[in-house]
Amino acid sequence: MTRWNDELSLGLEEIDNQHRELFRRMETLLEACVAGKAAEEVIDMLAFLDDYVALHFRTEEVLQERFAYPGLPFHRQQHDLFRRRLLLLKEEVATKGGGSDVALQVNQMLIEWLRDHILAVDKQTALYLSPRLP
Repeated sequence: MTRWNDELSLGLEEIDNQHRELFRRMETLLEACVAGKAAEEVIDMLAFLDDYVALHFRTEEVLQERFAYPGLPFHRQQHDLFRRRLLLLKEEVATKGGGSDVALQVNQMLIEWLRDHILAVDKQTALYLSPRLP
């Protein structure tokens, strides 16, 4: 479930492009695990996720604010939970180092995020926003 497909599309171009990039990076991390290079890639992935969540979550929240999306408080809460999980993983890498176990944790977190957030919460948001966008 780490490859992008059209069923994952929200119909919101900017957000879909950001999601595609996340999927591309997830695939790279899995490939690094298979190749025995998880330690290096997990560090890169966590750095990417720092930048990604700052940009992506802000993109989503600005759109939701602009169109008075009633689910914004819950959506923000979900984003905050992800940020906290990311921080815990970064702390683990800082104390124990990166490796395939951490890489698998990162991928598991992202797969859960895909299942619980992108496929459910973001889809609901897109249903609300799509008819309101120019």
